[in-house]
Amino acid sequence: MMNPPEPLHPPRQPPAVSDRIAGRFSAFLHHNISLTVSPLLQPMSADDEAQFAALCQARSVSYVRLIALLSLTCAVLWMPADRLIYPAAQEDLRAVTLWRVVMILASGIALLLIRRPRFAAYDMAIFTVTMIVCCTTLGYSAGWMGGLDEPWFHLYYVMLFLTVLFPWTLGRRALMTLLVPLSLWSGLLLGVRGELVSRYLPLVLSVQLNVYLLSVVFGHGLFMLHRQSFLQSRIIAQNADALRVYSASLEGLVAARTVELRRLLASVETAREQERAHIARELHDELGQQLAALGYEVTALQRRSGDVPRPLAVGIEDVAVQLEQARRTVRSLLTELRPRVLDDLGLCAAIEWLVGRIEDRAELRCQIDLRGEEVALPAELTTAVFRIAQESLTNVLRHAEATEVLVTLHITSQQIDLRVRDNGRGLPPATAGAPRGVGLIGMRERVSHLGGRLSVTSAAPSGTEVVCQLPVPAPSPRSDEANT
Repeated sequence: MMNPPEPLHPPRQPPAVSDRIAGRFSAFLHHNISLTVSPLLQPMSADDEAQFAALCQARSVSYVRLIALLSLTCAVLWMPADRLIYPAAQEDLRAVTLWRVVMILASGIALLLIRRPRFAAYDMAIFTVTMIVCCTTLGYSAGWMGGLDEPWFHLYYVMLFLTVLFPWTLGRRALMTLLVPLSLWSGLLLGVRGELVSRYLPLVLSVQLNVYLLSVVFGHGLFMLHRQSFLQSRIIAQNADALRVYSASLEGLVAARTVELRRLLASVETAREQERAHIARELHDELGQQLAALGYEVTALQRRSGDVPRPLAVGIEDVAVQLEQARRTVRSLLTELRPRVLDDLGLCAAIEWLVGRIEDRAELRCQIDLRGEEVALPAELTTAVFRIAQESLTNVLRHAEATEVLVTLHITSQQIDLRVRDNGRGLPPATAGAPRGVGLIGMRERVSHLGGRLSVTSAAPSGTEVVCQLPVPAPSPRSDEANT
């Protein structure tokens, strides 16, 4: 008969009882102690683990120095205090004096060794040896002073909480905390072996076991909180870096869109000025010529009005008056669309004409200050300065309720400086800091496109001042050759 085929996978052996108990105990500890850790947090990467280990090492060194310094200070201060408080009991305090001398020596040596670079890597070994020596001497002194029969012996349980603050893993914490009671018992039994038959031995052991477990649990809970805090800080730092990169990209996108919008606005302004000039030429060439021809005919009719009836002569006179009003309206429209003085006589003459026109239209005393010889300026620049001055003076008429206005125009080969200042009521603070009016926004965009600066300062007693500074571009070699 053929033997049955062997299974591909051998049957799993059930885990041993000890392994099952250890696994359940580990799962119980992890489930209860890790309640301080958010389940949403992911495990740390290898880089984070290395940085966290370095941080724990640095904090452990700091705690070692702090504990050694406090121990040294307390021991130095307590020795003369014992002589002052118990001057007649110096024989009974020999054991305490021995422990304090050992603590002074051990703490001082530990501080000196840790400060040296060659021993900095062995800080935890130095701390462990120092702790064992001090705890052993403390147990030896306790045995000479009565041991377990004295009630103050229970104060030594505080020594088990010595390792709570250290950022150690669970296994290392359990081992380091266990060295404290083992060292105490070693010193105690070294001095007085009869403590093994003391009636208080079960009570002391049970209390020390509970204190030991509390120390390990609380210490590990603090370690997990420290670990969670580190991980959250790393996540926050990573999110901050990502947000910084996104913010930079968003700022770049906004800057690019702003440049495009300004370029579009500049093209719109240029197209509008060109359209204004085109309409002005059409009005001047077509409508102006027709009105002039009508004017000649009306004038001819008026010359022959002596031979016509009186009502017809009055009608001809009314037509002449209306025709003159139409011609004035057309000239006003031409001036608003594109003043001829700006193209014919330049920027200074155009500003002077504009100020005079404003002074004639309103009860406003205008002063003008023109300085510097006008150089050859691009048409876009002269148009922008004229429109800004026009908008500023229009705002003075509409909103300022001013009685005086000063217009200053300084032109050099490098810069154009235009200032319009009135003595009116001023602008609201929100409007002066961040203008919301269409006119002010348009002025700012004009100046920004030309690479200049525009500021609007306002105060209630002193009115408003608009300052516009525009750079004058250097003439190109081609334009110089054309001028020559």
